[in-house]
Amino acid sequence: MKNRRLWSVLLILILASVFFISCGIPTYLVPSAKLTKKTNGFTLTYNSENSGTINSEKIGLLLFYYVEESSSIVSLDTPVKTWFKNNIRLNEYDGIAFSSEDSKIGEIEDSSITYDLYSFTLGEEKIEPPYYCLSIDDTSGPVSWTINITYDEDTSSITLSELNGSFTPVTLTRTDELTGSIVLYGALSVQSKNYSNIYWSELASLGTIE
Repeated sequence: MKNRRLWSVLLILILASVFFISCGIPTYLVPSAKLTKKTNGFTLTYNSENSGTINSEKIGLLLFYYVEESSSIVSLDTPVKTWFKNNIRLNEYDGIAFSSEDSKIGEIEDSSITYDLYSFTLGEEKIEPPYYCLSIDDTSGPVSWTINITYDEDTSSITLSELNGSFTPVTLTRTDELTGSIVLYGALSVQSKNYSNIYWSELASLGTIE
């Protein structure tokens, strides 16, 4: 009787081992990724888990905003960051490959006023992973960039340029027709075929474009 139980336990352990080997054990990518507001722009830092060398990671930058049409700008950092966490980041280790068919990606409400959230785009309204507004994985090592933002009111576009010329300046457009101050936010998305998760950095408040 004891031998039968022992063989039953061994059979269960063998089947469990086969299951985990065939299905694979999830591996999570948790790099160091951050955006920090600076005058007329922001700094972007990224350091991979792979000894600091960007390997298979596809790294993208999502830049989105709401428009404050009144003369006084009300801080909506808390509801914006809550929206981002609930709809995109979820948690640090298991976000989503966010996409949108147009540049309006969501909305928040404050004091019974609804604010639409729009993403800057690369000329098309569709918002797509993994790169969104800027591809960052075309470099061989850790990234530390100081990015300047230049806004062209006539064309409703912003140009991103790196202080040391690490990438060719990129022009992003906005498709909304609202007037007022642009309150800007950004986050980094990282995904890789070698990992099970999609990583999102914390959402950064990047200031206001008047």
